[in-house]
Amino acid sequence: MGTEQGRPRFDPERRQRILEAAADLIAERGLHAVRVSDIATRIGTTNGTVHYYFPTKDDVLDSAMTWAVERAVERQGADLRAIDGAYDRLVRLTDLQLPTSAQVVQEWSIWLQYWTEASLSAALRPAHADYYSRWQATVQAIVERGQRRAEFRDVDPTMFTEQFSCLFNGAGTQVLAGTMSPERMREVVIGFIDTNLVTP
Repeated sequence: MGTEQGRPRFDPERRQRILEAAADLIAERGLHAVRVSDIATRIGTTNGTVHYYFPTKDDVLDSAMTWAVERAVERQGADLRAIDGAYDRLVRLTDLQLPTSAQVVQEWSIWLQYWTEASLSAALRPAHADYYSRWQATVQAIVERGQRRAEFRDVDPTMFTEQFSCLFNGAGTQVLAGTMSPERMREVVIGFIDTNLVTP
């Protein structure tokens, strides 16, 4: 870990590795099955090192969930900014969040556990509400962009966003539970967009 004048030296890269390992383990095993020793073993360090960066088990697990959600938000934003058309943006957002790659499956697993924990812990609800509102703001901004450009019909953008979010999250949960394929999820979501937004 290194020291500076007798004190441990903070290493941002090591902290990042701890968060990555914790997020991987949460996705693989479930939040409550992860121990600090598991995280330490995954990256070849000690429990003490993990606790240096995160004093308690809850600190590291909560931080890992938050980090994983932030990573997903940043990844989506960078990709969407390169796309001009509103319809293409909404389809791309759908494709980015389909649980097909290992990374996106991990994000879904962590997000679903975040929902569960927020339903049980009032302390997590503000952060959960913030991330969820950011997702909805992204969708609504795309809808309003499409309406300004006459790509989309004149529907209530807030109502569409809420309906879209409920459909998307429900379908994603079914994919993770094995009752729907990612391909069918995409078909259902794009069908909803086409039926409710696209100008005839």
